[in-house]
Amino acid sequence: MKGAKLNDKKIRKIITWKEKGFETSRIAKKVGVTPRRVQQIWKEYRETGEIPKIKRRGRKPKKISKEEINLVLKAVEEYKGTSPVHLEKYIERKHNIHIPHNRIYTFLNADSIYMAFQSLRVYRSII
Repeated sequence: MKGAKLNDKKIRKIITWKEKGFETSRIAKKVGVTPRRVQQIWKEYRETGEIPKIKRRGRKPKKISKEEINLVLKAVEEYKGTSPVHLEKYIERKHNIHIPHNRIYTFLNADSIYMAFQSLRVYRSII
């Protein structure tokens, strides 16, 4: 189980077990991380005296600007009942601005607009 995600509880276990004198490899197997990761956590704890905090991984999310929100809302009004992929293409064609479909989806999903359109789409396919 190498490469498992660590949380605060597992980090506290690692530190507690290291303080009690358990072997690094044994702790690593129990927690589900590599022995090297156990050593890194233990070293950071010894140097700072505080339990290490795990940083969030990946790219930081980009916020949706007001201009993008207005463009998406206009596109939704003009081009009703379609997917974020089609809205992306529509906005790019009409306004020459590229807004990725996943960002459009995130915005629409946050405002529950997308769910309303999905139900409308299902209703239209039944009729």
